[in-house]
Amino acid sequence: MAYTKTSLICLLLMIYMGYFYFTNFTKRHLPLRSTNYFNCYFVSATIVNLFDLLTLITVNRLDTVSVSINNFVHTTYILAINIMMFFLYMYVQCYTKRNLVISKTIKKLQVLPMLITSIMILILPITYIQGKYTNYSSGPKVYSLYSAIIFYNVILLWYSFRFTKELEHEKRIAIIATIPLFVIVSSVSLLFPEALIVIFYVVLSAAGLLLTGENTDKYTDKQTDMFNQYALEVVADEFLALKKHRVAAVFSISEMDHMNPAISWKSYIGVMRQLQVFCIKEFRRQIYRIGDNGFVLLETSKA
Repeated sequence: MAYTKTSLICLLLMIYMGYFYFTNFTKRHLPLRSTNYFNCYFVSATIVNLFDLLTLITVNRLDTVSVSINNFVHTTYILAINIMMFFLYMYVQCYTKRNLVISKTIKKLQVLPMLITSIMILILPITYIQGKYTNYSSGPKVYSLYSAIIFYNVILLWYSFRFTKELEHEKRIAIIATIPLFVIVSSVSLLFPEALIVIFYVVLSAAGLLLTGENTDKYTDKQTDMFNQYALEVVADEFLALKKHRVAAVFSISEMDHMNPAISWKSYIGVMRQLQVFCIKEFRRQIYRIGDNGFVLLETSKA
C-alpha cells in the first residue's frame, strides 16, 4: 500500500537523522535545558512516526486485527503527537528564555493543557471509518488532539515574534514555518481525511529544527573540536539564571621554548585534542577553550 510505504520512508528518515544526531551527542551539544527538551521532542517525534506506520497496518485490517489492539495503537499514536507538541513548546520556551527563571506556579500551569488533553485522549471514544482508498480514525479522541495542536502552535507563533531578538534568524524561520505547514496539513486532513499527511508535518518540522537549531558548529573551536568561549558564555548564563552551583576548573598548556614552530603547533593541537577526548571519556564533560592555551571545565559542586 502506498500510504504504508510513505510512512515507512518517513520513519527511516527520522531514524537516519536521529542516528547522526545522537551519535554526535557527547561531542556536539551544549548541556542546556533546551538540548534536553529537544532530545525528548525528537524521540517522541520518532515514536509518532513508528505508530503512524502501525496504525496504517492495523486500521486496514479491521476484520483480522482485534478492536482492542486497534484502540491501543491509535491511542498511543494520538497521545505521542500530543506529548511531542508539548516538548516542542518547552524546547522553544527554553531557547527563547534561557536567562529567565520561570516560577513553579507557571511551570505547573503550562503542563495542564497537555495533561488535560492526554486524559481526554485516553478516555474519549474513537471510531474507524472505511474510506475509498484507506481506512482512518476519527471521533472525539482525534478532535481533542487537534485542539491541543492548535493551542501549542499559537503559542509557538507568539514566542517567535515576542522574543525575536533571542531567536536566531534560521531558528525563527524554522519555527514560524511550522505554522502554515500545520494549517495546510490540518485543512487537508479535515477536508480529505484519507490523505493521512500528518506525518509530513512531523518529519519536516523535526528536520527544520534539527538543521537550524541543534547544529552547534558556531559553538565549536575549529582547531580542537572543543567548545569555544561563546559556548561557555551561553552555558554559564543559564547556570547563573537557574542559580545552579557550578565549579569552574581553569587550566592551561605551556609551550616548550626553542621548539620548531611547525612541530610545536602540530604537537600543541594534538595535546589539546587528547585533552578533549580524556575529559569526555573520564568525566563525561566538555571543556571550553577560552584562549590560545586556556581551558575551562564546568562541574557540579557535589562532584
